[in-house]
Amino acid sequence: MFVSARYTVEDSLSLPISWFRENCYLYQGGLGAFEWTSEKRGKIASIFFAVNADEGLPGDSFIILAYSVTDKLTGQKEEITERIDIGSTPCHFGGVRYWFVCPSCRRRAGKLYLAPGTRHFRCRNCANLTYRSCQENDKRVNALAKNPESIKEIMDSRGKNLLLALKATLKHLEKALHNGSLIP
Repeated sequence: MFVSARYTVEDSLSLPISWFRENCYLYQGGLGAFEWTSEKRGKIASIFFAVNADEGLPGDSFIILAYSVTDKLTGQKEEITERIDIGSTPCHFGGVRYWFVCPSCRRRAGKLYLAPGTRHFRCRNCANLTYRSCQENDKRVNALAKNPESIKEIMDSRGKNLLLALKATLKHLEKALHNGSLIP
């Protein structure tokens, strides 16, 4: 299995705008707390927030996040307070869709992430996160690349009607080997 130097969204704490919408904070504002939990470990982390849901001019709505992060090397705890703007776009059949506005790049994001070892919530791009599925190889393709004779065995056992599927698989293997994404 290929291991990337990048953290994944699954390694990070994610803060979805949909949770704030579903709990009516985007319409009426308010104070509250958000918790991340795990079946194995229970409460992992929590964050306090205040939502200013001004339905006036665009850009008037924002959320204030208050949380603490602990430096793993020194053990020192740092209190963080940050403002995240909330934007909206109209939907084709009425209503609006809400978005966080990333404080770093100002792009719209449905989720913000606190990546391991970082101090601030950012969009997936600014936090340099990838998805775990993007870091995994297809074991079947690797097995065929390591043992090309297994293709002959498949053909013998299943008949000649797999010739078209085999040609497509071979093209895929050649392309993967050429691009360097598959190491024999």
